[in-house]
Amino acid sequence: MRGHNRKKPLAIVRLEGNPGKRRLPTKEEEVTAVPGAPRCPDGLRPAAKAEWARVIPLLNAQGTLAQIDMAQIAGYCQCWAIAFQYSKSSDKQDLNLAKNYFRQYQSFASLLGLSPSDRARLSIPGRKVESEADVLLDKLD
Repeated sequence: MRGHNRKKPLAIVRLEGNPGKRRLPTKEEEVTAVPGAPRCPDGLRPAAKAEWARVIPLLNAQGTLAQIDMAQIAGYCQCWAIAFQYSKSSDKQDLNLAKNYFRQYQSFASLLGLSPSDRARLSIPGRKVESEADVLLDKLD
């Protein structure tokens, strides 16, 4: 089975430094969405609302969040809440439901750049991640 090669958002390509050196659209050519955090939709489960409150600031700090992403983020949060609820059960049918919702949750997480493998692919040139040891050594100098 072949993997799906989804096109990366232009903001992420720019953050990574365009390693393929292909021509990128100029600002005038770029299709853009209204940037910023979307509002939390009505109807989410309480656990989904809590996940929304946790993940929105993280996505916003990444710089790739847009108003139009509301449905994707809502799906991610709702799948997480439902999967978590069913995973507490000992009933085989509930555990199968949890498994299915966790799969959907993982798909949404990947689309949003939330999985560990998606984060590992995102590298920001010029950004130095310092360890605690580096910080302490700098203070000694």
